[in-house]
Amino acid sequence: MMKPRWIPFLISSAILFASRGEGYDFHTHVRLSQHAFDAATALGFYLADLELTTNQAFDPDGKAKQSTAFANFDNAGTARDWLAAGAIREDDFLRHPFLENTFGCPRPRNPQSKDEAIDRPKHHFFDVQRGGSGLVLVGGLPANEWALGFQGRGPGTSENHFSLQDARVAQFNSLTGSSREDRDRNFVKLFRTLGQVIHIVQDMAQPQHTRNDPHLGCTNALAEFIAGEKSWYEE
Repeated sequence: MMKPRWIPFLISSAILFASRGEGYDFHTHVRLSQHAFDAATALGFYLADLELTTNQAFDPDGKAKQSTAFANFDNAGTARDWLAAGAIREDDFLRHPFLENTFGCPRPRNPQSKDEAIDRPKHHFFDVQRGGSGLVLVGGLPANEWALGFQGRGPGTSENHFSLQDARVAQFNSLTGSSREDRDRNFVKLFRTLGQVIHIVQDMAQPQHTRNDPHLGCTNALAEFIAGEKSWYEE
């Protein structure tokens, strides 16, 4: 018997969106990232060499608080908080009204940046059983290649602006910029970018991300069957 025409469309749509749900809770990423910050002895030496303190705030554009307000995280503009902000914002993804309204799929809580239109979480998978592949069916790049900037990096709105290579550029500019505002702006980007890279490392250790197991968490029963329930492990 011929299958209804909408079934292939539903399957492809659900698989396409399966990578776009959040991974760990925002605050889990924050706690892990800030613990790493506190444990990094070399980081303290780096800040001391620059005659900076861990409590010093950097917010040249006045965007610290609003950058993470949606996640109920108070970003005070310190290096530690910008690292946490990056760990939160690496889960940015776009709205997909059809899947939200029809199948109860998650709606993003982030205010997507004006210079980005991107589903970042689809690049957070690293299937070690298949040579370290990403979610290739939906254009997902291997997580390590995404984080290091070997694939997907560029100036476009759907490209990665927060890879390890971008952190290196921001670090250089934070030390050599011609104005205090420019140096501070790059200092902010350095630590936000490191937070985004750390987020990906955390996701690469999540069991479902090492097997490319979908865990979108839509409320519709058919969508759950195709794209997976919410991640009980992450809960």
